[in-house]
Amino acid sequence: MRTGTALGVMLVALLVSPVAAQTIDPINGFAIEPFNPACTLDGGPTSIIAGRDGNLWFTERFGNKIGRIAPTSGLITEFCQVLTAGNPSGITGSPRGITVGPDGNIWFAEVSGVIGRITSAGVITEFASDLIRDSGPFAITAGRDGNLWFTEFFGNRIAQITPAGVVTEFPPLPNPAPLNGPRAITVGPDGNLWFTEYYGNRIGRVTPAGVITEFPPLSSPTSLSGPDSITVGPDGNLWFTEDSGNKIGRITPAGVITEFPLPPNLNCPPNGSNSPLGITAGPDGNLWFTESCGNKVGRITPTGDIAEFAVATPGSGPMGITLGADGNLWFTESNSNKIGRVVFAGPPVTPPPVTPPPVIPPPVTPPPTVPPTDPPADPAAMIRDLMASVEGSYLKGNIREGFERSLYAKLRNALAAVKGQRPDPVACNALTAFSNEVQAQSGKQLTGEQANQLIRAASDIVTRLGCPTRG
Repeated sequence: MRTGTALGVMLVALLVSPVAAQTIDPINGFAIEPFNPACTLDGGPTSIIAGRDGNLWFTERFGNKIGRIAPTSGLITEFCQVLTAGNPSGITGSPRGITVGPDGNIWFAEVSGVIGRITSAGVITEFASDLIRDSGPFAITAGRDGNLWFTEFFGNRIAQITPAGVVTEFPPLPNPAPLNGPRAITVGPDGNLWFTEYYGNRIGRVTPAGVITEFPPLSSPTSLSGPDSITVGPDGNLWFTEDSGNKIGRITPAGVITEFPLPPNLNCPPNGSNSPLGITAGPDGNLWFTESCGNKVGRITPTGDIAEFAVATPGSGPMGITLGADGNLWFTESNSNKIGRVVFAGPPVTPPPVTPPPVIPPPVTPPPTVPPTDPPADPAAMIRDLMASVEGSYLKGNIREGFERSLYAKLRNALAAVKGQRPDPVACNALTAFSNEVQAQSGKQLTGEQANQLIRAASDIVTRLGCPTRG
């Protein structure tokens, strides 16, 4: 266990902007329309939480800002001071997780290696510690011990910070993958902290004393279900989303796991996953979740009955979701730069439910693991692996945001075009453009070896697709 005191730095700046409401029954959305051109929002709103002041607070991972929305008027306030860089490479903070601290302030985790705090008046303090500089703090929650607990996505650890800024790191997770990628974290009904392991494909638990328990891997048609967000349900269990597995999962405090599959979506390659991400308990006694690729907000009852609601803005990319003080649900739309609201007026509206999926009992034995030396046979899976490599390079500060977005867009086009293992001109051209852009940055944003690794990976995909060679 490692302990250190973080250095706090205060930042104060804000932008106030009115917004116009648009009705999308039963989901209402508020478009974010900043007045100040110097603070143009292209922020990618990510996580959202209800503050003690009655407002909703959210992170902007691309805009590198914290935002606030008033539930009664839809008035948006952006705190435009760019968050400080957290590592020597100069990468911006990229705030992700957000929570209400034991002191009543809003706390957030910055992937660049910083934990931040913002008061209701907009005063920001950032805590930078050498312990977490390159660890990738991702999600954060308030523990019952009066401290804040957060995940280290790249550090492969669970850590704690006191309201005074003292950071304590616990030993690395015991089942490295080699990167488990601890993602979300929440307080369970038992008083322990429960977390997801995106790449470790597990759910974990840590006691306030730092004792970690990992539960058996999740079932998946591949080796990765991608457990993402986690929350406490009204039934006293923990509920979580599976980004790649296209499921909603439930785990009891005793560790019994049940998974509920969502209807597949053929518009979401490669495996039809709607990419369920955020999840929270609703005011109606059910769990509500977002579907980033499916562009929906979903509902699941404690018994596993699922219903889905479309978001009006196409390709909005719903991510975080939380229950507001007004009794409605609020969610972020990362791609469309909006905040959405699910309105509960009177008795809960019950739409025609999707045919309930069968309950899959916990597996008696873990599924066989594909040897790591065996490359994936599916080109779509290979493209997803390459997308993860690009995102990892950005989060570690190896490449700048604009370069990351450009590469990611080309891979996204390739992924959308891939069908089985047949060559597709769009996919082949996108992968060629990807390789050319990487080559152009060799020796600049990328070392020669880093560039060669990405180009080799793209070349392997081109070969598996059977793309025609160019003389």
